Amino acid sequence: MNESDISRRPYSKWTASGLRARWQARRTHAKLRRTWGTREVRRRRRYRTTVRLAAVISAPIAVVAVMTYWDDIRDMAGLADESQPTEVMRTPPPTTVTTQVPGSVVELHQPFVGTPAATWQDGIAGISSPKPKPVGDLSAKQVARALNQVKRTISASLLDPRVIEEHHLRRYLATLAPGVRHDLRDRIDGPRIAANHVVLIHEDYPLLPASPKLSGTLRVRAGRPGELIVTAKLAAAYAFDTDHPDRLLRALDIVAVRRSATTYKVYTGPRWQEAAHGVHVHRTQYFTFSMSCDAAKDGYLAPQYSDRNWHRDDLEHPDEHYFDAAAPLDSGTNCDL
Repeated sequence: MNESDISRRPYSKWTASGLRARWQARRTHAKLRRTWGTREVRRRRRYRTTVRLAAVISAPIAVVAVMTYWDDIRDMAGLADESQPTEVMRTPPPTTVTTQVPGSVVELHQPFVGTPAATWQDGIAGISSPKPKPVGDLSAKQVARALNQVKRTISASLLDPRVIEEHHLRRYLATLAPGVRHDLRDRIDGPRIAANHVVLIHEDYPLLPASPKLSGTLRVRAGRPGELIVTAKLAAAYAFDTDHPDRLLRALDIVAVRRSATTYKVYTGPRWQEAAHGVHVHRTQYFTFSMSCDAAKDGYLAPQYSDRNWHRDDLEHPDEHYFDAAAPLDSGTNCDL
């Protein structure tokens, strides 16, 4: 065997081996395609891909959910730290009519307990109004309609959350006669002026879910033809929320009261223009008690616990006097007493 035969033999063997390897690789690839290229296999592969993708997406969501509701999970497992304070109840009670004898200093579920407003009715039901009967030239039906119009105005000014808490004064103006509504729209744009007509709850001190309580009376008398004069002497009590009821000294720390004496005139009939038909606020005077003096100076109502600028020991009368809708109005606020 010459030198050239010796040098070619290893090359030929390597070449044949390489060809066999590539041929074997093609056979294997074709077999894999036949095995893994069926519709069922593709469906399974898509399913596995979907499951893996869902796991990747849901894992961080699950972590966030566990972190968010960790305290609830610990409570359900019985692992909660009993040394932590329990959350105070803020669900609205079916009614807040109760007694003045408190079970504790401040009860957020029954916030009026321990105050003179405890026995008042919730909302507009607390107002006592006369039985409709003919007054002057107005029939009993016209008097009943006028009383309902006045109650609607009172409800908007003292009870409607959109007005007293969100300060949407147009809802109050909508209860007045069209001519009055137009005249007042630009005059009550500031809280100090608006406070003569409506209660404005300070935005930093929200109310509890319990309905405000009302006490007072409506009286009617005849005016000119087509005119009914309605006098309202009212007291409205409001219960404010707090995150620390255990730090307060008495129930009145979260309950503020506004007393008012307002004369309404209701016009109807052909003697008066159409724009004058409805409710007119003729005269009003109000007094607030057990509230924040700082907020009152700006026209807002806030709980007394938010500042300590007045001394209860200096008051001339007991608390019941300042809650009494029939008592004379002393002044603008208890800060002046």
